[in-house]
Amino acid sequence: VFDRNFAQSMADTIISKIKDGRSTFAAQAGIYSADYISGAKGGDLGWFIRGVMLAQLDREMVKHKKGEMFTVWSGSGLHIVQIADNPKEDTGYALLLRVIL
Repeated sequence: VFDRNFAQSMADTIISKIKDGRSTFAAQAGIYSADYISGAKGGDLGWFIRGVMLAQLDREMVKHKKGEMFTVWSGSGLHIVQIADNPKEDTGYALLLRVIL
């Protein structure tokens, strides 16, 4: 369990290392991610539709563009997010999955 200030300072350091080229997002995710599955994939969560992830992530994702990196606090802790691709239009398939699941 981390102190909020410690976690934010650590996130700022990680982002700084990535932005100045001392490391990559994938390398840092592999070291620090508490989600071992996505951490093993370099932090890649894959493509997902709005409403599937944490509400805090959904709210912040729409405020940022492809390539931007930012932090988001949720009940699960502090997340470092980098948008890898532009949003895709939902063709209805995602809605169908949500109804089925």
